[in-house]
Amino acid sequence: MLFRTPIAVVISATCLAQSCGWLNTKHYKVDKPSPTGIYRVKVAVTVKDEGDFAGHFTDQGSIQVLKGTETVYAYDWNYRDNWDPSFIDRNPVIEWVGNNVLRMGGDNSKEPFSDELIISNETSEHVKHIGVSCGKYEHFDVFDLSPRGEVVLRPSPGLNPDVSGNISWGYGVETQSGKAFQGAIQQKQPSNSIKVEIKIRPEEIH
Repeated sequence: MLFRTPIAVVISATCLAQSCGWLNTKHYKVDKPSPTGIYRVKVAVTVKDEGDFAGHFTDQGSIQVLKGTETVYAYDWNYRDNWDPSFIDRNPVIEWVGNNVLRMGGDNSKEPFSDELIISNETSEHVKHIGVSCGKYEHFDVFDLSPRGEVVLRPSPGLNPDVSGNISWGYGVETQSGKAFQGAIQQKQPSNSIKVEIKIRPEEIH
């Protein structure tokens, strides 16, 4: 089963003087090994408030996951927004919830229950990386899922239902040989926990 470990997160903020006195630049850094030390995640983000009446900010950052000295996952971004929360606000918690499973999102330690998401590799090939988005505010990354192997994720319930009450999970898969594909699952949000399966089948990687 998955387990949680505390995360050492260093968050620093730099104030640039303005007449209103608001904090206008935030720096967010995380450097955290997985429980067995095989993987390490490094996150560096800068969010700068532009100080206009519309509330625009610039969000720039990078995520890097290392396996020893090898980079197994990397993502960079640089965008301007004034509507959705910044990366820092969406992901106050970045934690390893398994030896090869990374979770980013809000604090779900007080949730009364969780959904169950089972990912199974039904192929004869190693899956290098699986990224799963659970609404806007929770994301899982699974690394090195062995042939015929499976992993159980515990997403927070009902994070992002649409107007019809549906919830959805989007996922992307990359195999060891470089094959990549995406998929999505949609389901009605019940009043209690649900069980969802993502199966990686041989026909999807050939």
